[in-house]
Amino acid sequence: MAMRIVRFGERALIGVGLALCLAWTGARLHGEIGRRASLREFEQARSGAATKAPPARVVDDSLWSKKRVLAYRESLRKEFPAPLAVLRIPKAK
Repeated sequence: MAMRIVRFGERALIGVGLALCLAWTGARLHGEIGRRASLREFEQARSGAATKAPPARVVDDSLWSKKRVLAYRESLRKEFPAPLAVLRIPKAK
């Protein structure tokens, strides 16, 4: 009986370990894809290529205060300059 419990515990921990490894791999993959997409956008903005407008999103602002809704809508009307450079820190990887 005790051996069955130990064996079940081992299998459960192996399953949890595999799930955590998959989650870590997914997070690293997601980060790398995002990094490459951002660098591509930066290069397009620097080269003066026409940038497409961001897709329109429906935002649920029903719980926001009126002041916050106005500030949010005002921020959508502003144009922000393109970034000046990309900061790379080799030791941070």
